[in-house]
Amino acid sequence: MPRSWRSSDWICPGCKNWQVGSYMHCMICRHDKPTISTMGQLAHKFYPLADQKMACEGQRNCHGCHAIIHASHAACLACKDRAATKDAHQKAQDMIAKMSSEPGLPAILPPPPQLALAAPAPAVDEEQKKNHKEFAELLDKYQGMDPEAVLADLERMQKGLPMEAPRQMSPEEEAAAERVAEQ
Repeated sequence: MPRSWRSSDWICPGCKNWQVGSYMHCMICRHDKPTISTMGQLAHKFYPLADQKMACEGQRNCHGCHAIIHASHAACLACKDRAATKDAHQKAQDMIAKMSSEPGLPAILPPPPQLALAAPAPAVDEEQKKNHKEFAELLDKYQGMDPEAVLADLERMQKGLPMEAPRQMSPEEEAAAERVAEQ
């Protein structure tokens, strides 16, 4: 058996697959969870670790879902929660039925009318192509630059000042550039 099993986990009587204790139906074959109310004492053989659970004094098992009912509770909380969920669903169904039976109150609103739509715009217009080209040029221009220098240059551009002035070369760099130009 897997190490992750718990005492509430069960084996499906139909397909013999392991099921988590909170499931009320087998997730594979949809067979009902074996409970004392549906299978009697035979249900215990489908809970392999049931005898290993730590029992508190006065606790018992629910006959409806085989969950543990602690001594401090009068009823099974799992069944109570399922009943509340079922009641809320039933109330919603009743409200829909009531609304549909009253004249002038449709239970479900009709779908909005379909309107003729304009032809779709081209996927990429000229403005987008221009913006993409400008973005690509900026990426090339600022490749490898210090981020603070890029921000300073973009601020100058927004203020309408000339872009970053060409960098001044040191005398050593000028000499190296002249040698390369001569070759």
